[in-house]
Amino acid sequence: MATRTITLFALCLAVYVVSASPIKKQQLRSVLKTNTEHQKIKRAPPVIPRFPTFPPTTVKYGDSCSRELDGICRDSCLENENNIGGGCSGSQVCCKDDGDARGDPHYTSFDGKRFASQGKCSYILTQDSVNTPADWKIVVHNEEGLHNGRTVSLVSFVDVDIKGILITFGPGDTVKVDGNPVKPDEYVFGNDDLHLMRAINNKLKFYFKGYFDVLFDGEHKVDVNLTPLLANKVCGLLGNNDEDPSNDFMMPDGTVTTKRDEFIASWQDGE
Repeated sequence: MATRTITLFALCLAVYVVSASPIKKQQLRSVLKTNTEHQKIKRAPPVIPRFPTFPPTTVKYGDSCSRELDGICRDSCLENENNIGGGCSGSQVCCKDDGDARGDPHYTSFDGKRFASQGKCSYILTQDSVNTPADWKIVVHNEEGLHNGRTVSLVSFVDVDIKGILITFGPGDTVKVDGNPVKPDEYVFGNDDLHLMRAINNKLKFYFKGYFDVLFDGEHKVDVNLTPLLANKVCGLLGNNDEDPSNDFMMPDGTVTTKRDEFIASWQDGE
């Protein structure tokens, strides 16, 4: 008797499925399809995240002073450094090396040595001292002009050469890249390490990430700021950035002279 009851129940179930309405059939197909897709998703291989890699020129430190401002945290800035703001822990301040050429022209080395020159030539302000030939260099071109009613030598324009890319700052807001005029707020190098922009006080700024920035006021003043990465790795009129101004008159052959004019002449750019 029990066997018959089971058989009859199975038969009734089969009839119910066959005679089910079209709507129920569609619902059944939808459930089956959903289950199948769910199984496919389950069988898919896991996605392994790809973390970004930083280029060799990018310097990463723990504080935003080094990481974002390319400075170094100290209890107080050295004589040749500028306090460029926060980003350091505790009571420390963010410091950055600064060298400049201005006026007729007066120079201040990265280590704080000051001197003047009336040379009317092109001079290597600073350059890479690690590689031969140098991977980069900054050249000032001095010409005769009037300053405060006197005929003197003035910084006329500035060249920044990085591995064959030539950026030229001229009078006013004139900027050229490889000889072609560009707009600093719009030009893109196609390299995340190189940036050209208009800085505060309408100065033109070129930024080489992880290494240095150059600011030119469009008249006769140029400022160069170095990152800690370039400590004792530069040479030129602005010295070697080793925190010792006594050896800043070092010539290209490594000889330190006490004669200002001899030192200046040795850094005349021959190109």
